[in-house]
Amino acid sequence: MALRLREAFVWWCGGVSALLIAAFWIHGRYEKQERERGAALESNVEEDRENQQITAFVHQRVVAAEEHGGMPAALAEALSGQIAANAAQIAALYESWGRNNGVAAVSDALLMRSEMQNMDALVAAFGGWMMVDRKSALDWTENAPMGLWRRTQCTRAVLRALPETDIEARGSWVARFPEDPNLMSEFALSWSAWEPETASHWLVQLADGKGKFAALSAVLRRWADDDPDAASGFIVDLPAGDSRDHAIGAFVEAIAELDPDAASVWVRTIENSAIRERASALVGIDELAGELISAPKPPHVSRKPGR
Repeated sequence: MALRLREAFVWWCGGVSALLIAAFWIHGRYEKQERERGAALESNVEEDRENQQITAFVHQRVVAAEEHGGMPAALAEALSGQIAANAAQIAALYESWGRNNGVAAVSDALLMRSEMQNMDALVAAFGGWMMVDRKSALDWTENAPMGLWRRTQCTRAVLRALPETDIEARGSWVARFPEDPNLMSEFALSWSAWEPETASHWLVQLADGKGKFAALSAVLRRWADDDPDAASGFIVDLPAGDSRDHAIGAFVEAIAELDPDAASVWVRTIENSAIRERASALVGIDELAGELISAPKPPHVSRKPGR
């Protein structure tokens, strides 16, 4: 009798344990499902909120564009996600809008949230605008009331929208902004990729300014890296002055590790004390230790292996 009671008790305990285990498993599964459901709801809410923000943002731009004649319906639909459109297709829409209404297309492109999207849209809008009226597009960019950041974006977009082979137009444009080192350097580096000497001569003849010196230094650094003998020959023919000193400083920066002896000789030809001090630090010499010398013949620079 006692044995049977013991067996019954063991059986009952096993049953209760199984029920408890099942209950815990069901509860855990329920909690997991609830968590997943909650996460999905949060995701949906966040997605809805983001879609609403995008829709509202585009709506604001559509309303703002009304004063310029309105945003094209296809572009509004593409920006709001109502129709699928990749970056190239959106750029094409901005270019088309720019041909029809340059001020409206450019003004809206400046409102793009992403800086990359902003520049792509601006380049396309200016490209379309300049197809039909280049002078108006350039004059508007230079004179329209806007903040420094927006004007900087516009000046770069215009440069990139101008054909790369139209050196005269591109050079004339960047020359309007002599104190913008980034704009001048972008143009000069692009040009110097195939005509470093011509680009360098063009820079030298410009009026002195931050843009000129920054661009000249950028071009000479790359030219010296590619062909140090040709670059040094160009420098030797330059008249004394800040243009020559900036060119030498950039040249020294390019060759300092490759040929420190030649670089040291070049440092002692720099007249501008600030540039000379910076160049001296690159080659590890005391810039006051040697007298200023002239370099009627550029010291030969050893080329990098394989050049």
